Amino acid sequence: HAFVAEVAKLKAQGVEVTPERLKIAENTALILSLHRELDGFREDAASNSGTKIGTTRRGIGPAYEDKVG
Repeated sequence: HAFVAEVAKLKAQGVEVTPERLKIAENTALILSLHRELDGFREDAASNSGTKIGTTRRGIGPAYEDKVG
């Protein structure tokens, strides 16, 4: 959703956003809803065992794990 919001913000500022002008790097990390859910599950499991991780639950860690493999 952040990507769509960013494109809308650019358009609102008068920037012409076209496929020719907008490029996405091949090494971009995509954060999907699955990553956010996994982040939350891990945080909950760690909290229940008394070793809270302290994540933001935004899925950043799991997304980077997928990127690295």
